[in-house]
Amino acid sequence: MASKIPTLKMHNGLETPIIGLGTATDIQNPNVEELNKAFDAALDAGYRLFDTAALYNNEAIIGDFFEEKFKQGNLKRSDIFITTKLWISEFQPENAEKAIKASLERLRTNYIDLYLLHGPTPVKIENGQTVPDLVPHIETWRVLEKYYKNGTFKSIGLSNFTIPQIQDLIKQAEIKPHNLQILLRQMTQRGIIIIPRSTNPKRIHENINIFNFTLTDNELKKFLEIKENTRNFLWDNVEGHPWHFVDSLRGKN
Repeated sequence: MASKIPTLKMHNGLETPIIGLGTATDIQNPNVEELNKAFDAALDAGYRLFDTAALYNNEAIIGDFFEEKFKQGNLKRSDIFITTKLWISEFQPENAEKAIKASLERLRTNYIDLYLLHGPTPVKIENGQTVPDLVPHIETWRVLEKYYKNGTFKSIGLSNFTIPQIQDLIKQAEIKPHNLQILLRQMTQRGIIIIPRSTNPKRIHENINIFNFTLTDNELKKFLEIKENTRNFLWDNVEGHPWHFVDSLRGKN
């Protein structure tokens, strides 16, 4: 039986499911059949938030899947919350415009519920090498603001940015980031939206089956006392970028 998923309200009023499905797998060669089975299992379990990105190379798979589901009449577009992201190689405003239109086309939708800047380290290719491209974040953000104002994006936000980077953008932004920056129950109980990733139907169901119990204050306190300050993904391909967020884990800003 599908779980009833609680929602959180962003400061612009948009209701967001508190748990969603992360869809990143093999970004070089995503398995269509495997992903479709995962999406079916997720819908059956009660997921309505699906998190993707241009980088994941699966937006078209997601678009095709939901286009078919909508045709069947059991789901409407408004039932599904889609998050996608602008990759760091597309932060130049003219490139961002093209990338946004491409994502909309691949996802077979005329709007995106939450659109994020995927990271704080814009890059470009020079002589076959990936090098920093220090496009001010606010220049890329202005493009997102434009699409928010015209209704194409229902909310806009940031991913993998450090606190100082977020604060700097907020000072300049007309539209403030809507998302709450992003094991399981202790986070939802604290009001943090989570995006566990799996293509295993059993695990997909297990990950969402966290709303029939509550942690005690003492149990929550034990989680909060963990001071590892680590990340699983450090984006080694942009190691040395002056805006690399890993520096925040090393005591730098």
